[in-house]
Amino acid sequence: MKIRLVSDVHLEFLDDNRPSNVINYWHAVLPPLPDDAESILVIAGDLCVIGDAYLRRLQEILSDACDRFMKVVYVFGNHEYYHQTYYSTYDRLDLLPIANSDKLMFTSDRVLSLPLPNGLWFHAVTLWTDFNKKDWASMNAADQYMNDYRVIRTRDGEKHLISPLFTLNKHMEAVEELKLAIKPNSIVVTHHLPSRIAVHDKFKGNPQAELLN
Repeated sequence: MKIRLVSDVHLEFLDDNRPSNVINYWHAVLPPLPDDAESILVIAGDLCVIGDAYLRRLQEILSDACDRFMKVVYVFGNHEYYHQTYYSTYDRLDLLPIANSDKLMFTSDRVLSLPLPNGLWFHAVTLWTDFNKKDWASMNAADQYMNDYRVIRTRDGEKHLISPLFTLNKHMEAVEELKLAIKPNSIVVTHHLPSRIAVHDKFKGNPQAELLN
C-alpha cells in the first residue's frame, strides 16, 4: 500500500469548465501511476470551493479519484468554504452522487479516523490555527487582513461572517478530538500545518505564518 498526497489544487481557478479540460488539469496535477489501485489518495484541503458553480467539476474529479484509488481521504481546507455558509458546505458536498461511494471519506472540523493495514491509523481534520497560542494581536491581524473572515459566513447575511474566535474554537475542538483519537502508529493529516516546527525556514518569523498554523 502506498499513499499519494495532493493539496491546494484550487479547481475554482480553472477558466474552462468542460469535463475534458477539468480532467486533463487534474491528471497533470496528479498523473496516474500503475499502482494507484493499491494506493490511498489524501486530498489535504483547498481542492475547490464547494459552491454551486463548481459542483460538477468536483463530481468529476472525485469520481476519477475513486475510480483510480482504493480509498480517497478528503480533508477540507479553508477555501472550500469561500463564499459559502460554514455549516452548509459539508452538506452540499454530501449531496453529490460520488459522496455515496464507499471509497470516499471526507471531513472538515471533526476528526475522521480510518484503520489501515499493519496496525496503522489515519486521523484527518482541517485543524485551523491557535493564533500563536491565542494571541489577540494575531487574531486582530487575521480579522483585518485574511480573506477567510470576509467571505465565509456562519449563516446567510453579511453580518454573519466567521471570526478568528470562531475558527480558534474549531481548532481547539479538533485538538481535543485528536488527543483522544491518536494511537501508536498514527498518521495525522491536516490542511493547516499542525506546528510551527513544520514551517519552512523561508517563512519562519513571518507574522503571516502565525495566522495560518
